[in-house]
Amino acid sequence: MGKWITVSVYLVAAAGIFIYREEVLAWATGVRSAGDAAIMLNMFLAAALISLFPVIPFGIVGGMIGATYGIWTGGLLNMAASTLGAAVMFLAVRRGFAEQGTRYLQRIAPLQKLNGIMEQNPVMTVLIARTVPILPAAAINIYAALMSLPFLSFLLATALGKLPVMLVFAFVGEQLLEDWTQVPMVLLIYAVYLAGVYALHRLALRRRKA
Repeated sequence: MGKWITVSVYLVAAAGIFIYREEVLAWATGVRSAGDAAIMLNMFLAAALISLFPVIPFGIVGGMIGATYGIWTGGLLNMAASTLGAAVMFLAVRRGFAEQGTRYLQRIAPLQKLNGIMEQNPVMTVLIARTVPILPAAAINIYAALMSLPFLSFLLATALGKLPVMLVFAFVGEQLLEDWTQVPMVLLIYAVYLAGVYALHRLALRRRKA
């Protein structure tokens, strides 16, 4: 049920940005032209905070950052902010909230299937899990923290795994204001990419069972 609520929020937000795209574009252009480092830092910290406490889907924030700074700068800001949030949660769970994290994970059934793969190749598992939208980011952070995964390995896998989807968020935000007709094609390409990742995941599971 939760994923459909998230999809609905995304659709409503995208419709709002599209309907008011002239106003949003004027604001984004003004921020970009000002080149104010303080505004960029504030947006980065706000995005990191939202990734840590996802009161709204991160894709909406990522889309706004993409609309403001473009696909590459915006995408890298998204990746850095969401990775920072993941790192904070990872360290918090590992240092003092392991029990609470374990109770939370017991409610996330899909992650239980990753147990064997995580034990054999934790870095690759985190990287792949980051590309699958149905897996809650918080659950991945907590799961990795409870395993014997080194912090730097977690950080690298998280950054690499998040980069494709963060670039997509930034691109969609940018194109909704400029040329929305390209958005469906990009989403289709990303869907094919996700299908490939899922196919590799299923293949790994079959090999483990064999």
